[in-house]
Amino acid sequence: MIRLIVPLFKDNAFYLSFMVNVLSCIAVLVALYIFSKYLDRSSMARYGLYPGTQTLLLIVRGAMLASGVAVLLIMMQFSQAVIVYNPGSIYESYGLLSAFLGQVLRYLSGAIFEEVLATAFLFVLVIYGIPKKMKFHKNKDWIAIVISAIVFGLIHSSNANATYLGIINLVLFGAITTVNFARTRNLAFAIGFHALWNISQNILIGLPNSGKPPEVWIFKTILNSSDLISGGAFGLEGSLLCTFLFLSLLIYELNKFKFKIQKLQNEA
Repeated sequence: MIRLIVPLFKDNAFYLSFMVNVLSCIAVLVALYIFSKYLDRSSMARYGLYPGTQTLLLIVRGAMLASGVAVLLIMMQFSQAVIVYNPGSIYESYGLLSAFLGQVLRYLSGAIFEEVLATAFLFVLVIYGIPKKMKFHKNKDWIAIVISAIVFGLIHSSNANATYLGIINLVLFGAITTVNFARTRNLAFAIGFHALWNISQNILIGLPNSGKPPEVWIFKTILNSSDLISGGAFGLEGSLLCTFLFLSLLIYELNKFKFKIQKLQNEA
């Protein structure tokens, strides 16, 4: 589908900037539906995709938390920051509103694509792929969390301006979302957290996101801290401050997951 449709707008940078993500998202959801129904003999719910109040609450919680962390990282460097309210886009000829909507769609569809593959699908594949007779079967959830987190970090290692610290932080990012998925069996938090983390960095604050410069922004921000503190050209994910905050979130999610495991063991 992507090979057929992308050539129609390959010479138009504006549409190309978000349509590849949108089409990839649609393709992976269709593929997961077919796989879950006809091969896995289950449903999309096994992979954390289902409607309901809990789903709405989790996506809002993830979105608010990600935005809060991004803004906090800027506040921690406020004395070294230049922040100017100056909405704009490199695609202003298409209209500022269209540019904003296009990039929001890009990050939302991109978050769904990556979380479905690197978090939900890979996690489920690992936990159901370890035979019960293997001695480490009882640790299958932890093994799946580690694998998913590492894969999530590594798929960003080829991004422009990637750093070792940036990849480590993205492994922590992947661990946060995967532990939450392991506990709730709902992908909504991961999607909300991922989408709003990217949107906050790139669109709200006007900083690079995983090495990608902003194409549309509300504020233009310059951080005069060292690259170790600001994240440099890779964005906030390359910051040592980000490491501290992501570790804090991960510890929080791990404690909640351990509590759930202990509760289930006590009830067994």
